[in-house]
Parts: sequence; structure tokens; C-alpha cells
Amino acid sequence: MSFSPPLVSVIIYNHNYGTYLAECFQSVIDQTYENIEILFTDNASTDESWEIALDFCRLHPEKMSISRHRKNIGSSANFRHWHSQLNGNYYIGLCSDDVLEKHCVERCVNAMEANLDSAFTVFARSIIDECSTNMAELPFLNRDCILDPPGLALLYMMTGLNPTNSQVLYRSSKSPHSVVVPLYEEGQFRTLFRTRVQDFLLALEHPVIFLADPLVQHRVHKKNHARFAEQHMLDVMGQYSLNFEFREHVEILKLEWLDRFDEQLALATEKHARTAVRYAARFLIAGDELLAARYLHLARSLDMSVSNDVEFEVVSNSLTFGSKDSLGEIEGIPNLIRRQQSYEPPEPWRPLQ
Repeated sequence: MSFSPPLVSVIIYNHNYGTYLAECFQSVIDQTYENIEILFTDNASTDESWEIALDFCRLHPEKMSISRHRKNIGSSANFRHWHSQLNGNYYIGLCSDDVLEKHCVERCVNAMEANLDSAFTVFARSIIDECSTNMAELPFLNRDCILDPPGLALLYMMTGLNPTNSQVLYRSSKSPHSVVVPLYEEGQFRTLFRTRVQDFLLALEHPVIFLADPLVQHRVHKKNHARFAEQHMLDVMGQYSLNFEFREHVEILKLEWLDRFDEQLALATEKHARTAVRYAARFLIAGDELLAARYLHLARSLDMSVSNDVEFEVVSNSLTFGSKDSLGEIEGIPNLIRRQQSYEPPEPWRPLQ
């Protein structure tokens, strides 16, 4: 009797990313893991996206199912389009401007088949620009591991371990899609944080696997949602607001852990203030003084004590006096402009065999 490996559904959702779409498709076709279906949904693109999808469908009809909306139904609804028709034992929601490394699916499925109680796998990423130039990014955690509850859920209050949806492969049986829909239906904020609540709830109940190798190339360009979030300070304010919803879920589902999450909420608020200082420094270096000033005011509003930090003082002085020397001083502060270290996994965790 021949063994059939589990089917993996790769959902690719798209709106006017035709410039990058062929590279995204090809990265899935080139996976070393063969039992994959591609479910592509186009949100009424006005560029060449649909023609590219048709070309790939003709070349790989056994792998691809494609659909197109006649009008723009919103990014959240487009993202959910295929979820009711998933066939795979596992699935990944891949942004159409991102690129999977060729061993990505195989590595994730092997890890999850060896740990059948796991709900999903998070993997590290690298960054690519509009020209596909690759820039390394250190993994957030410093080793492959299994994160047992409530470790990852606590960490989600501090930071997004997976800033992009493309960094997660889910086990379909442990990931009920109804969790996402009632909580996050439409709108830009819900688009940016649409899977974070689901991931948090799953991490409260199930072990989660982390792989430290960068298995996806995340593209940074002027049109993606990450830029929108940065410009409107949603990375900080959104995470801060989301933490109160996380606490509410813990109060309902895991009351015995509420004290731990209340302690984490206070620590997380301080951390988000310092994240705002990092964004202020980043935009100051980029020449956007107005946005840098807004982030600096946000930092103080979240935690007044942040104004005593050296980093805050250096950025504030640079905004006030605007000297080139002060900009050089900002760039010289470790972990300010960008993260320059990986961290130990949060307790409780186990090595991944």
C-alpha cells in the first residue's frame, strides 16, 4: 500500500500585486513537498494578476484552483474566500508578494507530523525589497522549539512573533475558521490583525512549533499593509489595544492564568512604549520628523517613565537640534533602529527533536 503524505493547502490572496505574483506562484510550485494545492483568490485586480494566474493554471491544472471577484470585496473577505473549501490537512495563507523557500512546507509538515498535538508552526523570515534583493533578519527566538501553553500566548502580548501571515502553517483540524470570522470581519484594522486573535486562542490550548530558519521571504514595498500600519502607528496602538481583548479571552477561558496575564499586560505596555521610541528613531533616520515626533509622544503617553531612557533622550534631542552627530548617535545604539539579537524561548518550552 502506497503512503500518501498529508495534503497542504496554500491560499494565495491578491489585489494588484501582479508585479510579484509569478515569483510567489513559482515558489510554491518549486516546493520539495509535492502534495500541495494552490487556492488563489483575486480581489478584482486591475493589473495583470488574473492573466498571470490563468497562465499558471494552464501549466499546473492538477495543483491550482483560482477565483476572481468582480468587485473589490475588501481584503478580509478576500482572505477568507477559500477557507470554507479547504481540503488540506494543513494550510498556509501566503501573501501574493511573498516567496516561500523551497523546503518550507516539507520542514513544517515533518515537524507537525512528529508532534501531532501541535496547532501550528511559526517560522522565521528574511526580508526582500521590490527588486527581490534579500536582507537577512535574525529569528525572534534563538532555536527550534515547541512552545507549550501559555508561553506563546504571553509572548503575543509583548510582540508579534510572526509579523506576517506568510510565516505560519496551520493544522486544519485544530484551527476552526469560525474563530476568526465573528471577531474580525471587515476593515483595515481587522485585516492587519485578522489572524492574531486566532493564534492567541490556539496558543492558550495547544503546543506551537517554532522553526528558527527563515523559510519565507517577506517583501517590503510601498504598497503593502506593513507600510500603512507604520504610517498610522497601528503596530504600536493596535497591539496595545489587542492586549485588552487577549485579557478578556483569558478571563473567560483560562481564569486560573489571569494573574499571570495581568502582570504581562503591565510589562507589555512598557514594552510598547519603547517600541514607539524605536519607530521614532527609525523615521527620524528616514527624514520623517513629523511621524518621528508623533511616535515619541505616543511612547510617553503609554509610559511616562520611558522619557528617562537614554534612547528616548537621544531621539528627543535629535528632533530638537537636528544635528548629523545626533543621527549618528541614534544609529550607534544597539537594538534601536532594528532588532540585533534573538531571544530565549518563553517558558514553558521543549527542544524540537
